[in-house]
Amino acid sequence: MNTPDQLSKIALVSLSLPDDKLLKVLELVEKFPDRTQAQLVLDQIRPRLVQLRPPRQVTAQRLLFHPVDDLFDPPEKY
Repeated sequence: MNTPDQLSKIALVSLSLPDDKLLKVLELVEKFPDRTQAQLVLDQIRPRLVQLRPPRQVTAQRLLFHPVDDLFDPPEKY
């Protein structure tokens, strides 16, 4: 189990990585068994992920809502 300090350090180091390495860190973080730990890291690297826009992990929920996904976009986007 990682402590919040260790997770913060992982996130800070990840911000300086090249894009391909950051995506590998993201893959590892998404496999964390404890979602709260993953969220601690993701919250810190989210600004970089917004710029990078990596493909999102396919889940049952995403597959179910994919047909109506465009309806959830904000009107300002158009």
